[in-house]
Amino acid sequence: MARTMSDTRLVSIAFFLAFLFGVLAPLFTGGGEAGDNMQAGSGEGNALRQIIYVSLFATILWGIRAHEQLRRLVDIPPELRIVLLYCWLSLAWSIAPGVAVRRLALTTLVILIIGLAVRHLGSLRALLVARYVLLLVLAANFVAVIFFPAIGIHQAGTVVDPGLAGGWRGVFPEKNGTGAACAITVILYVLSPEPMSRKLRIGAALAGLVFLWGTGSKTSLGVMMIALASGWLFRLYRPSYWPVALALLLVAIILAVPFIDYYWDDLLSPLRREDTLTGRAQIWPVIGAYVADHWWVGAGYGSFWNVGDQSPVLLYAKAESWVTKIASAHNGYLDVAAQIGVPGLALMVICLILYPLAKIFSQPNLPRGMGSLLLALLLFCVGHNFTESSILDRDSFVQLIIILTLSLLYNYTAREPQQ
Repeated sequence: MARTMSDTRLVSIAFFLAFLFGVLAPLFTGGGEAGDNMQAGSGEGNALRQIIYVSLFATILWGIRAHEQLRRLVDIPPELRIVLLYCWLSLAWSIAPGVAVRRLALTTLVILIIGLAVRHLGSLRALLVARYVLLLVLAANFVAVIFFPAIGIHQAGTVVDPGLAGGWRGVFPEKNGTGAACAITVILYVLSPEPMSRKLRIGAALAGLVFLWGTGSKTSLGVMMIALASGWLFRLYRPSYWPVALALLLVAIILAVPFIDYYWDDLLSPLRREDTLTGRAQIWPVIGAYVADHWWVGAGYGSFWNVGDQSPVLLYAKAESWVTKIASAHNGYLDVAAQIGVPGLALMVICLILYPLAKIFSQPNLPRGMGSLLLALLLFCVGHNFTESSILDRDSFVQLIIILTLSLLYNYTAREPQQ
């Protein structure tokens, strides 16, 4: 793709602003401890949010000169195109098509913005922009905690969940969002595939780790450690090991099945307590019951939470239950199944998780440094969605990282080489 310096600068600025706005989106959409990533809001939409993304999308289209070659409009990872197509198909049976169209249009717009920008800029330049955005946000978080602690730290008298009190949230509405941003910052600096100042790498990583610890976000910290370890181990890996790695994975699965079957009741017993995972165990049975009854198609994309009196959760949870007042299942996979059914969930897992993992492990021209970073980012997103909902959720931060990861990987498998 022919580029000029002005085109690249224009796309870089638009990508920087889009990524920054995505990271800080909860500030503009009312996200917080009571609201969640998946379907925050009442379905009315946010005009400022829409105007900003449409403007940035138009800027990127001009920068990549899409008007000269229309195929550039869809030059994003094919697996993202497949999942998006299925989500749009689900509107045919959506119980709230008006709300669903707005939500899915925003999801599509964000995927196109990130995907097209990364494709045009190249992998290393796109990563540089993402790292700068997260470093800027991390600095703002420290400023909020140090100079404005009443804002930057959850106060006991202002939170519904006592467990949030004392947690560092920085400039975010809620500490779990801050924790995810800090964890990704650490991963991007520790496993960056390009040379950089050792002081910058170590300083940024330590600062991110310190703030992550201050948030008290156990999910982000635990999943980040697993992701980092996996990324470092990948640097010892060779694509020629692919058949052996696959065989070992199959053996591990075969050995795990009887263990899980034998200890099934013991493994599930913690989930039967109402306080498990800060109340998530009360949410999951409700949405699980809906999925069991509507496993084939679900409610349609964006049509389960916060769609007014039609919200399915109102029928499956007790009227006085706090579950009816939240905006996500705190589990991305359950939320996807509730929206586009079990077949849609299977398609999403294949396209956005299994297929990219297979490409990372089998792609011969993927540098090990880049491969280790992409593996760590993808594993973090996969693990994070077991207790939070972000996958296929518009401009949720972890969703941005999924799009970024798949787009970076696409640059090493598409026709044109990337910088």
